[in-house]
Amino acid sequence: MENFEVQYLRLVDEILKNGNKRKSRNGNTLSKFGMQMQFDISKNLPLLTTKQIFTKGVIGELLWFLNGKTSTEFLNKNGIHIWDKNSSREYLDSRGLQSYSTGTCGPVYGFQWRYFNAEYHGPGDTYKGRGVDQLAYVVDLIKHDPSSRRIFMSAWNPEQQSEMCLEPCHVSYQFYVNDGTLSCHMYQRSCDVFLGLPFNIASVSILTYILAKMCNLKAREVTISFGDIHIYESHILQCQEQLARPIMEHTAKLKIAKNIEGIEDLCFLSISDFIISDYNSHGKIKAEMLA
Repeated sequence: MENFEVQYLRLVDEILKNGNKRKSRNGNTLSKFGMQMQFDISKNLPLLTTKQIFTKGVIGELLWFLNGKTSTEFLNKNGIHIWDKNSSREYLDSRGLQSYSTGTCGPVYGFQWRYFNAEYHGPGDTYKGRGVDQLAYVVDLIKHDPSSRRIFMSAWNPEQQSEMCLEPCHVSYQFYVNDGTLSCHMYQRSCDVFLGLPFNIASVSILTYILAKMCNLKAREVTISFGDIHIYESHILQCQEQLARPIMEHTAKLKIAKNIEGIEDLCFLSISDFIISDYNSHGKIKAEMLA
């Protein structure tokens, strides 16, 4: 199976050369439609080497999702500010969410994972026993009906889109168990190639590692399918800089230091429980995150 970073850089190059010029909600883009990556995660954690990945941010955001949080408080306390623009007073007001306090995101990703379609009352509610806990459903099928074709989780909920500060970009996850291994196929309706995709590659892989550990399996493969996959015009120079850098050896490994026996253990996980070793990379490449 071809190296994930080779695939990623090929996508970048293809979009720069042949992308369609489009005006979008938050900026002009070069865009393609209907592409895919598939890569092995059984030996190494797929972190790009041609630029440094904010691994603390990847892990912190994923824990935020897994526990159904809808306020940026947890992220901010851990020095993660990737949701700040989309939960700012100005942006919330532009979405008609004047009743939300700054930092409230509404029923976004993690809420749909853990409390799908529960009536949203803000980040202070526990929501226990309300909505559909899709993540618990997925774990139960992986453990007790591993050949099921319904091991599927969706963040796309048209009924509650107007209550979200941002509609989900990575909208569905399907898991596949075979010969003691766990694989994941994630679909993204919209993908920001330069800033978002490196994050998404790492995040879906770590999610697969977590569920594999919980279910006594080994993580195997990740497939990501894309709808509108794009590069913002304001990121073109950064993409060109990244393409000019040589790929380094992929040696990054992930160890989850805490036992995870069931869905109830997720709330006890912290960022420090995820130990990444042997990660080599070139330096960061800064770019503006567009809300």
